[in-house]
Order: sequence, then C-alpha cells, then structure tokens
Amino acid sequence: MGDRIIKIPDDYNPRNPHGGNKISSISVSPGGKYVITYSYVDNSIEGWIVEDSKMILDPQANVYKLPKGIKTYSNYSIKIKLSGRIVGISIDVDKENIWAISLNYLFQLDLETLQLKFSYSLGFNTIYKNIFDNKLSVIFKENSIVVKYNNEIAIFSEGIYFPIRNIRLEDFILKVELLCEVCEGQNNNYLLVFNLPKYDEKQNIFLYHTSDINKQPVDASEIFNDGNSEKGFIIHEYNSESKKAFGLVDGKISCINLSNRNWHEFFINHMFDDIITSWNNYLNDSDEMKYCNDTLFFPDMENIRSLFSEEKKNLYESEHIDISFKDQKYKWRINNINNRDYKISVYLDEILLDSRKIYLLDKWKILINNALILNYDRKLIIFEYDNNNKSIKTKYWCSTFGEISITQFSGSTLPMTVDQRHAEWKKMFISIIEDNRCLARYGTTILRDLIKSNDSESTHNIESIYTRCIEIVKEDPSRNLKFLSIITSSMDDLYRKYPDYLTKFNSEMFMFLDPYDEKINNNKKYSHFYTFSQEIEIYKTSKLTKLSELFILSELYCKLQELIEKLHDSHITIIILVYLLFLPFMIIWHAYDYLIYYLNYKHKSKQHIVLIVPYINHSCYPLEYASWLDKIFYPQYSEFINTCEKEFYTNWNGEAIINFKWKTFGRAYYFVIWFIFIIFLVCFTVASYPTNYISQELRIMLYQTSIAFGIFHIIFELRQFIWSPKKYFLSIWNLFDSLNAPNSSDPNNPWTLSNTYNQTDETGNVKNEAFIQVPSGNTNLFYSYPTSLLAIYLFLTGNQNSLSPWAPTPSYENTILYILMIIFSFLIVIYLMNLFIGLLNMAIEKDNDRASYLTLKAEFIAEIELFYLLPHQRRWKAWFPEIIYYTVDVKKARIYIKEAINRGDWKKDDWPEMKNKILKLLGIEDAIKD
Repeated sequence: MGDRIIKIPDDYNPRNPHGGNKISSISVSPGGKYVITYSYVDNSIEGWIVEDSKMILDPQANVYKLPKGIKTYSNYSIKIKLSGRIVGISIDVDKENIWAISLNYLFQLDLETLQLKFSYSLGFNTIYKNIFDNKLSVIFKENSIVVKYNNEIAIFSEGIYFPIRNIRLEDFILKVELLCEVCEGQNNNYLLVFNLPKYDEKQNIFLYHTSDINKQPVDASEIFNDGNSEKGFIIHEYNSESKKAFGLVDGKISCINLSNRNWHEFFINHMFDDIITSWNNYLNDSDEMKYCNDTLFFPDMENIRSLFSEEKKNLYESEHIDISFKDQKYKWRINNINNRDYKISVYLDEILLDSRKIYLLDKWKILINNALILNYDRKLIIFEYDNNNKSIKTKYWCSTFGEISITQFSGSTLPMTVDQRHAEWKKMFISIIEDNRCLARYGTTILRDLIKSNDSESTHNIESIYTRCIEIVKEDPSRNLKFLSIITSSMDDLYRKYPDYLTKFNSEMFMFLDPYDEKINNNKKYSHFYTFSQEIEIYKTSKLTKLSELFILSELYCKLQELIEKLHDSHITIIILVYLLFLPFMIIWHAYDYLIYYLNYKHKSKQHIVLIVPYINHSCYPLEYASWLDKIFYPQYSEFINTCEKEFYTNWNGEAIINFKWKTFGRAYYFVIWFIFIIFLVCFTVASYPTNYISQELRIMLYQTSIAFGIFHIIFELRQFIWSPKKYFLSIWNLFDSLNAPNSSDPNNPWTLSNTYNQTDETGNVKNEAFIQVPSGNTNLFYSYPTSLLAIYLFLTGNQNSLSPWAPTPSYENTILYILMIIFSFLIVIYLMNLFIGLLNMAIEKDNDRASYLTLKAEFIAEIELFYLLPHQRRWKAWFPEIIYYTVDVKKARIYIKEAINRGDWKKDDWPEMKNKILKLLGIEDAIKD
C-alpha cells in the first residue's frame, strides 16, 4: 500500500474541518504522508496531506459523513479472503505474515503458503467478558515481535516461544509502536506505549527497551509536551517510517517531527528517573531473566562470515595489537608471547582488567556487541567481557575434526558442536544453561548430540539440561510450557539409552493442570476424556475443499445437482464420481459418528477439569519437505512414530495422545482402509467360488478388480518394507503373514490330493504331459476359497474334518448344519473367553492390559501417518498440534488419583506444587497419608 502524492493548487482556500467540531480519532497511511480524521460529533471524515510538519486539508477530498445509526466495533472473529478463505479467532496481517491467536498462543504463518512458521506462548489469556473489545495488533520489525491484544502486551524475540516481557495496563484503549535504531553499530529497539485518555484524563507515554529486559521503562511524555497548548499534545499515532507523531491539541490535529530524536540517547539519559507510581501500577511484568547471552541469542552472523574471507593475520613475537570497543573506553589487546602462545586481555585505558591465554591464533575480529571472535587450529571461539564480574567469559565454542567452513555459518544461528572434554566448551554450555532464551534456541540440538555422545561427561550434562527445563516449567507453566519440547523432542533416544528419564518424566508430569484454567468447569458440552487443541486452521478454499462440504447429508443431493449444472470441468466430474462411489461408506460413517455422539452425550461430564499432555511437539513433523523420492519411500517422521512403546502409555497422558489422533483422523482412515480391503476380499471370494451362476466375463472383471486392489495394498506393504526392513520383519503381523505362505509340497493341498493322469504314446511310454483333476468337494474343504475360511474356523474349534472330503451338494443340508454349528460354537467361545478373563482378572493387571492395547493402537496410527497421509497433511497443525489438551470428569479423576496413590505412581515429592493444587481442586487433600 503506497502513498499518493497530491498537488495543492496555489489558490486553495481551506475550509473549516469537521465544521469546527473536535476530532475523535486519527488514522495514518503507512508512509506517514496522508492522514484521515474522524469526528464523532457530526460523523464526518476528512483527509489531510502531510508536508514536513504541516497538516493541509486535501483539496480533492470531499467531506464524507457516515449515515446515522452506524456503529463501529472491533471484530473478535475475522474472516479474510486472500486467494481463498482464512478462518481464525483474531487475525492481523502484514506484508509477509499472518498472525493469529487462540486462547493462549500466537501463530505466525507465511502469507503466501499459509504454512506455520512458529508459535509463541502469549503469557496471558485472551478470554474477556466484552467480546467487542477484542483487537489484535502485531508489529514485527528486525528480530522483535510486539503483540497487543486489548490491554495486554507481549514482547518476543523471533524464534523464541516465550515472551521477553508481558505488560498489562488498566486502559484497554492504548497504542504501541516499535522503534528500531542503530546506534554506534548496535541495534537498539524500543517500544513506545501510550494510552488514549478520555475527557480530561492524563495521557501516559512510556518507552521500553525490548532487548535489555533488565532496564525499566522511562517516561517519554516530555518529548511530546513542548508547550503546544495548555492541555498539551495528545498523541494518537506515531509513524516510524516518517518519524512523525500525529495527535490532537485542543481537539485539532497536530504533527510533531521527531526525525532528529535519538531514542537511545533519551532512554539512557532518563533510565534512572523515578517512575510515576500510578503508571507503575498498570504494569505487570513477569519474573524476568537477569542474564542474557546476546552473543548467542543475537549472533552477528555477517561479521562472523566475513572472518572466513579474510587473510591470515601475522602478529610477530612480543608484539601486540589493540582493538577498541565500539562505544566504550574499553579495548581488547592481543599479545604474541612466543609464536605459539597468545594472550587475550581487556584494558580500560591502560589498566588491565582481565586476560586469557590461548594456543595459536590465525584470525580475529570484533563483533557488533564488542565480543571478540578468534579462529585458530580448527576452532572458532568468541570471548565477551562481562563488565559486572570484571572478567572475560567464553560465549561460543566450535571445534571440528576438519577445517571450519563458512557453509556451517550460513544460517541465522550459530552451529553447535559437542566437545565435552574441552574447558571452553563447558563454559559455553554453562552460559547456555543460565540463559533461558539461549536454552530455548539451542537446547534441543545440544541435548540430541549429548545423548548420541559416548563421553563420560554426557550423563552429567544431560541431567543439567533435563533439570533446568523442568525447573523453568515449574516456575511458570503458562509462560515456559514449551521448554518441555527440548526433552520430548529427543524422548525416543533418551528412553532407549537412559530409560530412567522416561519414568522420572512421567512421574513429575503425571497430571498437568492447564495453567490458564485451574478450576472445575461446569460446561456440559464436553465428555470425559474429550481431547482438543488450540491450533487455528487457516487454509485456502479450492474446488476440492468446497466439494468436501457436500458430505452434509441433509443438503447433499441439492448441492450435487447445483454443482453439476455449474461445472463442466472433467476433473471435477471425476471427483464427483469418486465421491458418489464412496457415498455408501460416508452414510455408514455418519451413522457411526452420530451413534458415537449420542453415546457420548449420555455420558456428558457434569464437572470436569482441563489437563495438558506434557509431550510438547511430540506429534509434530518437520516443516521442511524432503525430495519427492524421500516423500514416497522415506517419509519424514515425528517423535511419536518411534515411541510406540508400552512405557509411554501407562497413564492418561499417553492415552490422550492416542484418543486425539484416533478422533481427528485415525478412525476415518482406518475404516476407509478396512472398507477397501473388504471390497478386495469380497471380489476375490466371489470370483474364486466354483459355481455356474457367475459368467466368465463377470469372473474376469472380479479378478481384475481384485488385482487392482491387491496392487493398492502391496504398494503400501512395499513402502513399509523399504522404509525400515528390520522393523517390517520384526513385526509379529508381518511374520505371521510370511509363515502362511503357500506351500506346493503340502500333502493336504487339494491339488496334491487330486487325481493325476499321464498321457502315453502308442508304445506305452509315458509322456511328460499330465492332466490334473480339478479339486472338488470330494477332496477336502480347501478346494475353494470360501470353504477354506470354514476349514480354518473348524480348525480353531478343534475339528480336523476339514482335511476330509466334504460334499455339500446336491442339497444344502450341510450348509444349514454348518451355519448352526458356527453360531453355536461362536457363542460358546465368546462366553467361555469372557468367563476365563473374569477368572483371571485378579491375576492380570488392568493398566498393563490398557497400555498394551494403546500401544497396538499407536502402531496402527503410526502406520496411517507415515504411509497413508500425504506429506502436506502431516503438516496440518489441527491434526498434529504442538500441545494437546483433554478434559476429565471430576469423579473419575478422584478415582484415578486414589488408584495411582495405592500403586505408588503418585509421588508427592515430584512437583508437589502441582499435585497439591490438583488434590485441593478435587477436594481430596486427605487422600495421601504420611
């Protein structure tokens, strides 16, 4: 959206804007060259041209008055059309991104592809009593993200899922603007926050430093109150591109040019001023981190990459070189001691503050934050001077077996290597553990490498990361929940090498109460163990997605008729025919769905609590697509695929994952696969039945259909084998299939038992040709496919007469007899099995049975995910969310907890705060007896 330049006539005589009434609101164009004002008194709208700092009425714009009775509200639910339909709760759009929020999360999506880039934890809840006040505004500049929703503000660094700072204000009507400045080589981002006062209220204007969270905000009111009037300037908009502030003075529009304003200098000069108490009460900053490794978190990748293109620097023995800091009196000094040993020092003027010795040195360079990067002996190290502790600290360490190349540093973050034997790597590791933001960015990579490492130090370092992540989550679950993804993203490797961590994790996260909903809900909409997520579906409509709406049975045929009349595309016709082919199945599916809904409706939970599955990102797939060959034979997998083990499904958390997947897509795909296999089975059974009632042409068509469906199934079997041959052969189901391969030398084979006739010549010599009599009922029950099914059933009941001749013709008396026998034996077997299970119920642990069932179900779902879903479907966040929630009935939760206490699974020392909160909420504090 650009600004239009309008030439002002020389004889232009401005009119009285808004009929002399006061202006109510202001809107500024992106470039800050045009302004729209609105007056509530007469509902009039005026246009203004900005020339320097002067506001001139647009001579080509007519005064427009809104019709009476029209009121404006902020939409709490927005639908936007961008080459299709976008659906969300609350949405903001910029040049490259779509920003959407759910109850507690912010989602960043690519505007072109609608692919999710990242999600952020807001740190606040978006539910408000007055839904018309809900308004989302997102500012994204440089590496900073500012989210304003009603009176809540959250500041993020790009790629870090928890907010740097949360601000809560009393006034809902407020504005924010992100100010980005480069001062002496450093990026300084500030947040300008101001409210829009009512009547004679005072306007509060404050300035925040977004990256340095230890600095308190400063009062910036004096910048705008420069004596324009007795009441002062009331800012309504600030345009960061033109660096102009637009506001009102006594109800009239005014503009202040701040192009010469140095926000960084103003902030530094006023950072120690007293903060007004009334405004301070508006702020609700969370516990903020007091340490930030900005060398890792904001890496100066441009200067780091430029180091590789520089020539090797020569520093002769006993010589030194000084490198001054960019904005301070400090300086680095590099001394060549003996051509092998070097000394790195920091000086204030000529006073030595600290020094370090290193071995060999090839290149060096100072970074934008005054850190010193050194390249020597296949190593890259970054030192930074800590002014608080008056010491040089190692911020980054990279060591490889070969030469370090620039390709390793082509991304936006520094590559991580594990070298636990080196003291410098240990110092870097400690600095990452101490900085929550660096831990969030690099923790996943480091933990994965530590698990794969066989170094003796790995156990201690793994414990450090695990303990730190759990501590951070326990300190503030609503803010730091996603730190659990550092652990769960490597849970498969962690379980196989250090299985005790899974037991420990399940114990500490046995029940995780939703931090935003720590109460008993009386909503009867949800049943016990109802699973859901907060992911927002944003998608483009197409002809295919429109056709998917045709499955609403009440309007199905009307929509089909209208669609066929309008569409002439052959591809659409094929899609319609396919839908019509599966229409009977869809009717059965909807009937099943309504039945499940009815059964769940009868068991609606009167009271329930909301829990979170702690396996964060456990089901998510990589966002990057592999090559087309890998998509088919080596599909990318999630952590869930490799964790189909019994130990993961011993509690409600694992069961919630399975229930969510089964409800979302598992059952639909399972029944479709089952339906296709039934078609294959029926076609082959009917075609192979020896009867004269089926013509040869129909039999051939049935065989061709069987071959087509057989190829369909064998393709998926082949893909499973190629993906993991070892896993394929170790599967008990595939092993069972291989043991049932046909054997031509089987003595009970009907073709072996049939009579064989050899042909002789005139002299009586036997020729090579032979004739075999076609097997019949006089051979045994395996002479045809349908009767072979009966034979197997008889074997299961202990009857071995299947190998003897069987003659159901010429009458059907044997058929009726066998049907009655099957019904009788089936009912008897079911009764005896239930009786047997009832007798052994005391000896078999119920939870283990449930865990085994869930494990088997997880294997089915994993197979569907990998080989039946398309690659883009595995990226649908509605199907594969980062966080899964589930509701549990209060009464059943009490029973479940008491049983866990009796089994010893409820350990009160593992996160006692959460466990005591749940016990108190359910009213069973006395369930645990010391």
